[in-house]
Amino acid sequence: MTAHRWHRASIAMDGKEPDRLTATELRSASPEVREQYAAQVRKWYRTQFFTTPDREAIARHLSETVRANNDSPPGARTFMSVTGPNGAGKSTFVKRWAMERYRESALGYPTSGPDGRPVWYPDPEKERDVVPVCWVNLPSAAKVKDLNSVILEFLALPGEGVARLQTGRVLRACERHLVRLLIIDDAHLLNTGQKIGREVLDHVKVLNTELGELGASIVLVGANLEGGELLTDPQIAARLKAHFLGPIEVDTNEGKLKWQTMLVAQERALALYLPGLSTGVLHDEFAGLLWKRTQGYLGDVRELLTECAGRAIEDGTGVITGAHIKAVPLSARAEARQAALEGARS
Repeated sequence: MTAHRWHRASIAMDGKEPDRLTATELRSASPEVREQYAAQVRKWYRTQFFTTPDREAIARHLSETVRANNDSPPGARTFMSVTGPNGAGKSTFVKRWAMERYRESALGYPTSGPDGRPVWYPDPEKERDVVPVCWVNLPSAAKVKDLNSVILEFLALPGEGVARLQTGRVLRACERHLVRLLIIDDAHLLNTGQKIGREVLDHVKVLNTELGELGASIVLVGANLEGGELLTDPQIAARLKAHFLGPIEVDTNEGKLKWQTMLVAQERALALYLPGLSTGVLHDEFAGLLWKRTQGYLGDVRELLTECAGRAIEDGTGVITGAHIKAVPLSARAEARQAALEGARS
């Protein structure tokens, strides 16, 4: 990921809505036309944002923390973290939130180039890209140099060099490009074990302090961070607002309502392109089957409904059936868990 790619993804994050076909048009369309239409709907639906009340609350809390950090005097800021099990949709959720923050932050600047990226002019002769959000993905067992490198490369700068010199370049680049939010994805890949781990933890704290002098905040995103060295480090924990993102469970009435509410929203979105989809089919008739297949993990829900919609268009009915839901292959996690659930019931 680079800042320019991030910009393009942010301004196009909702995708282009497909044209709509009536039930008659869908039935009478050729297989080739249906296949093309199904591809358009799949592509559009994969860009749509799945949300729940608890995820909306987390998004509000993240935004409130950023505002509080912005109002604070220069210095170390409050860390934010978003963690949970693998496949819970943490990166997708935080990326959507961060892209919205990017769009808001970029509005106040002039633009340049064919993609309209935001810029500022430290003097009339110099044009600098404005990069209010810096998103980095960590490599395995990431050390200080690795973290510095991915930040520099996001900002289109060479990432090699001695760690101490890299850090200075990172801070100067963040100041030059007006970075206000650094998001470290896959933070569970930071090497926090033994002596090298102490250096990594100290480096994260240094970045928080130094970027705080520039008015920037840090968000740590990763799987199963709770209880680990990163979030339990005394200095980090003292400045941390932690958030947990998990699958939707349906063993309580509150969970069942959350699940059905999410399915209602997806049914309304898909009904625009599936003329045969009756109200209540997803959140009433198939709510249990959909949960059994996905166990409430929204990434698997997205993939399942995407493929079901595509197949319903390709067969000309525009109707999602139980056969569609049962036939779509999902992640190894979802398939194994479904088999375990069925085995426990037998």
